[in-house]
Amino acid sequence: MRVCHVCLSHPADDSRVFSRECLSLAVAGYEVHLIARSDRTGAYRDHGVTVHPWPAFTSRAQRFLAAVRVAHQARAIGADLYHVHEPELLAPTLAAVGNRPVVWDAHEPYQEKVFERAWIPDRLKPAVSTAWKVAERLLLRRCAAVVTVSDMMAAHFEPLHRRVCVLHNYSRLEILLIRADPMPARRRNRCVFAGSLSRSNNIMGAIRAISILKKRGLEIGLDLAGKFESPEFMNCVNDEIRALDIADRVTFHGLLSRQDALRLQAQSGIGLTIELSNAGNKVGYPIKMFELMALGVPLVYSDLPNFRAVAGEPQCGLAVDPDRLEQVADAIARLAADQPLAVRLAAAGRAAIQQRFNWELEESRLLSLYRDLIGAPDSRNRKSLYDGEPDEQRISHPGFGPTHR
Repeated sequence: MRVCHVCLSHPADDSRVFSRECLSLAVAGYEVHLIARSDRTGAYRDHGVTVHPWPAFTSRAQRFLAAVRVAHQARAIGADLYHVHEPELLAPTLAAVGNRPVVWDAHEPYQEKVFERAWIPDRLKPAVSTAWKVAERLLLRRCAAVVTVSDMMAAHFEPLHRRVCVLHNYSRLEILLIRADPMPARRRNRCVFAGSLSRSNNIMGAIRAISILKKRGLEIGLDLAGKFESPEFMNCVNDEIRALDIADRVTFHGLLSRQDALRLQAQSGIGLTIELSNAGNKVGYPIKMFELMALGVPLVYSDLPNFRAVAGEPQCGLAVDPDRLEQVADAIARLAADQPLAVRLAAAGRAAIQQRFNWELEESRLLSLYRDLIGAPDSRNRKSLYDGEPDEQRISHPGFGPTHR
């Protein structure tokens, strides 16, 4: 059975698309193809997945115009099932592949996310949001199934489609194999954030919290890894660091590989997930929250309903109002000073990942969906997650995924 995952803006090593879904399908015995963004040229194999790379585009207009060509490439692969991950690719793919089953994987609530897109003029946002609402409902009639990232997103789709499957973005259990130094040897006075350096992730708030701690006479620093959302925001952040005189407290590590990002987090004493409320985190969860829990790093996290559902019940962090920076600073200072508390929260996080929040528990639903739609793969094609390919770049732990988001 041949299946094809269709992307354009997602990287070829995306944590959800490649490291979770595609790898699970390949291990089960499906012939998996992935169309996605990559710096490589020509098709190549990576842990049993055939990747068809597309270059990164310099403008959104180029990306939208390429959608039809991507859909035609998907059709040429001749898959038994197509799994689409981006809204601009859904209609072209449905039109291109005829009566082949298509799965729509809704990563975010796009109807609401429109209002957060800076590149869309404000006066057009209501019309764009309504247009997508209407288009999505029409396109869903031709989809074989809908996949979502959370129960709340599923509740939106269940009245619209008879087959809705929830696949949470939990980490694979392999992440528990990463060994950090014992907590007493860690840099207890270092906070870490590894992901998109953006306004919505409250990077500016984290920097200002570090400034508050400096004024209190506390030696607590911040490690940041990832890519800035824009050059303008990077300049704003650097200007703020200079104005607050905390250049000696904040270290930028740039865009790291997934493994290097995980190592950086594992060595830190406090993990920050102090995102501002937005359409995405009202219905989903940040991947980095699960990573930090698995790595045994106590959290300072936003007191949002979804975040509390993950970190609150197992008590693996301290909840804060992300807009109240004195409260954020208080939580950081408390974890840095109270080592028994930090150790207890860290242990609770790892236990929660092992028992509840792991991809292995989600994987069975993905495989069940595919069996229902196109049947089971040939058992003779089953692979190990660590099977290599002659022409691929080998990585120690393929399940750990891509550069961080």
